[in-house]
Amino acid sequence: MKYLKYFFFIPASVALLVASCSKSTTNAALTSGNWLKRSDAAFSGRSEAISFTIDSTVYVGTGFDNYASNFPGQNTSWYNYGRTNDLWAFNQSANSGWGSWSQLSNMVNGTDTAQVRSSAIAFATSGSTGTTGKFGYVATGYDGQYRLQDNWQYNPQTNTWMQKASLPDNNTYIVGSGARYDAVAFCIRDTGYIAGGTSNRDLNDLWQYIPSSDSWIQQTSIGGSGRSAAVCFVYHDSIAYVVTGTNNGATLNDFWSYNPSTRNWSPLRNITNTSTDTYDDDYTDIVRSNAVIMLQGDYAYLATGQNGGYTNQTWMYDIKQDLWGRKTPFERSARGGAVGFTVAGRVFVATGAASGTYFNGVEEFRQDEEYNAND
Repeated sequence: MKYLKYFFFIPASVALLVASCSKSTTNAALTSGNWLKRSDAAFSGRSEAISFTIDSTVYVGTGFDNYASNFPGQNTSWYNYGRTNDLWAFNQSANSGWGSWSQLSNMVNGTDTAQVRSSAIAFATSGSTGTTGKFGYVATGYDGQYRLQDNWQYNPQTNTWMQKASLPDNNTYIVGSGARYDAVAFCIRDTGYIAGGTSNRDLNDLWQYIPSSDSWIQQTSIGGSGRSAAVCFVYHDSIAYVVTGTNNGATLNDFWSYNPSTRNWSPLRNITNTSTDTYDDDYTDIVRSNAVIMLQGDYAYLATGQNGGYTNQTWMYDIKQDLWGRKTPFERSARGGAVGFTVAGRVFVATGAASGTYFNGVEEFRQDEEYNAND
């Protein structure tokens, strides 16, 4: 669900191998994969939250909180306009694999408190390059009145926050022109990136964040139109993929990959039936906005989102073949504004909202299992 027209992320075991170019819908495709309920989040239902993963822990926070919206003007440092600046940890291995939740520090550093927000972005550094440690970053978003461009670093070792350099203005003559919501973010080799989103228009710019110097560098913009409410994932810590989303309210069907070594974007096959070949004949409901995507092995799994109405159609993207195939639809209520994440080889979708109903449930997708209606 969008607010002010109205986010991310970031922020995705081999499943069904796409063995031919035919993409006709079959009953087998629609029962390939099984959704399993896991432990509900320990907060009320919300949408437009952020998530990032460090080691085997998933962090979920911010967003539009249905419970908080019932208390306007109270505890406005933590909840305001139905939005929050909180953070929670999901331990996927607890409770025999059902998972457990614990609350962490809100986005505050001494007397410096981050604005509440929804539709923000998040990414995490792994410390693998030796240039930075293991940190989470939360930036941009919408606080109920204004677009945001601040940037906050979370240290999981100390459960503390520190404000970092804000996203620069894309027009140096207009203060605040870099503020946005509904962008996407990713991290490659401990370097963060923010792309697109909505400002006074839908954007297609790309900004690189270097943690070691706390600095931003503008890079090559995404090809095609400006894009908001898209999804992205990173493959082998080397190539980023950006797909879905909208431009001026119209869903987009183009698909792009970014190589930071060459600083270039490359177009991939469209996600609608635009070719004369048969591989895309069934590409009828991949396009959407406000969805989630989760990477597992050589495959990415796209679920939930909006295209006119809410959708529960789930698709698998074969990265090596540049082909999409259907999977078992998301088995709970269709929704938008959820979070999706992969941790310890497991794929999850959590939270989200649909038509004024907000969810705090967590679902695990077992790609290799057959659909079981009793789960």
